[in-house]
Amino acid sequence: MKQNLPSAVRNATRVAFGVANVQLLLGIMTLIHLVPVPLAAAHQAGSVLLLSGMIHVVLTLRRPGMAARAWRNALSGKTRA
Repeated sequence: MKQNLPSAVRNATRVAFGVANVQLLLGIMTLIHLVPVPLAAAHQAGSVLLLSGMIHVVLTLRRPGMAARAWRNALSGKTRA
């Protein structure tokens, strides 16, 4: 199944998985060190990155609309018969 996914989806998934791991580590370190403000702020910023990464994954998994396919075909020089 992995070979069937476009490379953009695989890359977006890898990045989102990496950000999720960093977010997990930041959350654990924040609790271990009794919530210092810089570490807590980094954890909050990580949550924004993780949300953005997951939205990017969902958008790359979407099937392109008719307008996007027509635009792509026009750019590649293909015409519809």
